[in-house]
Amino acid sequence: YKNFNYGGLLQAYATKKILQNIKIPAEHIAINEVYVKRTTKEKLKDKRIKGIVRSLISCLKKMLNKITFQKKNRLKNQIRIEPNINVRRKKFSDFMEIIGYEGPYDSLSIKGSLKKYDVFLTGSDQVWNPDWHKDVYYLDFVPDDIPKISYAASIGKNQLTEKQLDYAIPKIKRLDYISVREKEAKDILQPYIDKEIKVVLDPTLLLTPKDWNAVEVRPTIDVSYIFVYLLGNNKEHRIKIKQIAKVLNLKIVFLPHIFFQYELADEDFADIDLYDVGPAEFVGLIKNAEMVITDSFHGCVFSIIYHKKFWALKRHKDTEKENMNSRLYTLFGNLGLEERLLDDDQQLTKDELLKDINYGAVDTKLEVLKKNSMDFLEYALSESIKMIEKNKQNQSIKGNESI
Repeated sequence: YKNFNYGGLLQAYATKKILQNIKIPAEHIAINEVYVKRTTKEKLKDKRIKGIVRSLISCLKKMLNKITFQKKNRLKNQIRIEPNINVRRKKFSDFMEIIGYEGPYDSLSIKGSLKKYDVFLTGSDQVWNPDWHKDVYYLDFVPDDIPKISYAASIGKNQLTEKQLDYAIPKIKRLDYISVREKEAKDILQPYIDKEIKVVLDPTLLLTPKDWNAVEVRPTIDVSYIFVYLLGNNKEHRIKIKQIAKVLNLKIVFLPHIFFQYELADEDFADIDLYDVGPAEFVGLIKNAEMVITDSFHGCVFSIIYHKKFWALKRHKDTEKENMNSRLYTLFGNLGLEERLLDDDQQLTKDELLKDINYGAVDTKLEVLKKNSMDFLEYALSESIKMIEKNKQNQSIKGNESI
């Protein structure tokens, strides 16, 4: 809920749209851990806290006089960009309303949703990433007799610690039908799970360009451009991109301060900085770009959907603990696009940069993967319906026996 991330909201839109396309009524359940109902006792406690807060503010003012120049400069710049950041927030909020959702619930009130739905589905994206996963993302609140499905759930890691496995495995075992987005996720989980785990496509790839054309908002940019979407703050990547733009004589269009926080690396980088960009505008920027350069999984996905020339950068080195490169390895390996993932020290000529991608071959592979993904989803849903009907019959029999 209000996780203002382009890929996150676009996959949420796609998941609901796919289900609607196969005539399954579906709603998103919004989980907001900040939203917690307070008791009267807690409200009274809050009044006392306000007095403490006033004292803390006074202390904070004194501390601000002692912070370093760099911190002061960062705070000053955050204040400067805040009006633009608010414009971006509004775009995201508007798109959330287009998708629609029930709630928001928190981890306590979520059980109130049980009476509304017959089947629960978790996914996709990084719902099982140990850095931010929550019990509800494993559908732990759903009883055993209600069908539970994961579609394209992602761990976002190429390994889990023993402690992380001890947390996740019992929860995943409770699911009736399990699919993940990366081969690495299946390799990690399958030894501990007695059900077959399927590797499926991210839901954004199950929709056609025509489907996404109904979403996209065309940018009002009157020059040829490279659309650059970076989630990392690697300065070397930015230097490389500027060199590429110069070689190709293209302008750089960029979304600065992507995490809604001031980032020094974004200063004096692009030719055109954009803030009034929500998920719909994001799709339009990729569709109308001459080239896309990104370290984002979904930046790559939409480049593929729209048959763009694109290059992917590794946000983190493979040896770094926080690396999420497995997503790209699976995607590119499945589609024969391995050469589109650049190493940090790799240099390309103008001809190499402009080399066409054989999208005929890519689409052929993609159609097979789409069918396999939809086969899993439709099978899981049809079996869930059988499970629901069987449970109803059992309840009816028990009811008759009690009479």
